Amino acid sequence: MTAPLVIDCDPGIDDAIAILLALAAPEEIALAGISTVAGNKPLEKTTANALRLLELAGRAEIPVHAGLARPLMAAARPESDYHGRDGMGDTGLPAPGTTPSPVHGADFIADTVMSAEPGTVTLCAIGPLSNVALAMTREPRLAGRLRALHIMGGEVFPTEGAPAEFNFGTDPAAAHIVLESGAPISLFGLDVTRQANIAAELAEALRQTDTPVAEAAAAMLDVTAAGGRFVHDACTVAALLDPEIFSGREGQVHVEWRDPAREGTCRFEENGTSHRVVTGLDPDRLLRLIAGRIAKLA
Repeated sequence: MTAPLVIDCDPGIDDAIAILLALAAPEEIALAGISTVAGNKPLEKTTANALRLLELAGRAEIPVHAGLARPLMAAARPESDYHGRDGMGDTGLPAPGTTPSPVHGADFIADTVMSAEPGTVTLCAIGPLSNVALAMTREPRLAGRLRALHIMGGEVFPTEGAPAEFNFGTDPAAAHIVLESGAPISLFGLDVTRQANIAAELAEALRQTDTPVAEAAAAMLDVTAAGGRFVHDACTVAALLDPEIFSGREGQVHVEWRDPAREGTCRFEENGTSHRVVTGLDPDRLLRLIAGRIAKLA
């Protein structure tokens, strides 16, 4: 039986791998739609990239909903070319032929969760949490109706003086709202995703599959492997398909959102029980899962 999934994202190469992985698991996951947010790239580009990925995989019928173009309480960050000028590594994916839904991303999240049976919808939030926080503010019952909320963000146990992780640092107020919401959260922060250093190996494995999707994913991963080796966001979807890849601990995570010198940094309470902080993974098993699934996409 498939479980409904919403992905809130800012594609981004590792977002792309997460989306393709979800599309490659039709027996387990029914992707209800994608909401986009400004993050890795401005909103116009992240939305276009979500559309491009769905078209690449032959799933253009899945709706894409543009959300917030800036953090809740701050100006938009300057654009970075870390993922290339287009956010997809400048690998030549064609411009989208489809257009986004007129429904705002935050409204789509709230409407999807509230119209479904309680405890059935999973949300993977793999960009800044602006849309998710806005949806929870507009619909306070949302957090309690989720089956699960998998978040790629934060670093709960950083080395001293480490800067805030990008997603939480981009919109710390949104991260605060979401982490204090009472939702059933599993947090995939840099503590675990830096162990997913498999980009080069994953690209090589996908090249053994002669399909347009695998070839495009491998080309994007080459860009990631050149600047770092991580597939951060894909961990949130992989955990839905094979939870035993990951290990973690229970506790309560708080995010600093008012002190400019520390905003986006995390504080962990051992005795809390609200969050599962994912801290370990099996990289070989993760590699086999992602490569094996995406290889099946035509």
